[in-house]
Amino acid sequence: MFETLFTQPHVLAAHNLAPCLESRKRFLLHCQEQGYSPMSIRKIAWILLVFSKSMDLCRPGPITHEEIAFAVDHRVRLTRSGRTNDSQSSRRLFIHTATAWLRFLGLLKEHQPKQKPFTRYIDHYADFMHDQRGLSPVTITNCRGEIVNFLSTVWHPDTTLDTITIHDIDAYLAYQGKHGWARTSLHALASTLRNFFRYAEGQGWATNVSVGIDLVRRVPSAWRSLTADHARR
Repeated sequence: MFETLFTQPHVLAAHNLAPCLESRKRFLLHCQEQGYSPMSIRKIAWILLVFSKSMDLCRPGPITHEEIAFAVDHRVRLTRSGRTNDSQSSRRLFIHTATAWLRFLGLLKEHQPKQKPFTRYIDHYADFMHDQRGLSPVTITNCRGEIVNFLSTVWHPDTTLDTITIHDIDAYLAYQGKHGWARTSLHALASTLRNFFRYAEGQGWATNVSVGIDLVRRVPSAWRSLTADHARR
């Protein structure tokens, strides 16, 4: 496997002599079958090499996400091309690759999935969109994502749907407008939130929110960050 990825003898020796040789080869073949490019597989091979030297994978019991992060933060420093990379993006790539490898080997202790805020309400609304409105799965998935993103920004342990106000929605639209959302996208987002809160009000979960989401009046408020020059143009 490594002979197809590397040509320098000392690099081949490093990969062939590192711990977990066969399991590293199996994962690289798996990545190859998934369509990863040779460049990506070489990068993955390097990460597995470093990680296999940084953590004891022969100890009993599954390995936690916290242990992976600790091992990555205290990983063996092997230079490649005469330098190392300690950026946050490099750290995330190390953690992502090591996690995928351990999951592939069945050695990962998975987190128990945490229920996202308001999941029960969103599930009810998704059923309504499917059963009563006949919307496509793609549309429903997009709507769910937009609603979850909004509710996640206003959620805290004491939050209920009927404590959310039109000011929360205005602030969210304004934030998205300041971070690159086009006016048509903001209009669609406001429409999605209005439809959700209209349904929630019909179920008795919320009150007096949907009527305040005026698509024509409120969406432009997200563009208050325009400079004078932008406004003149």
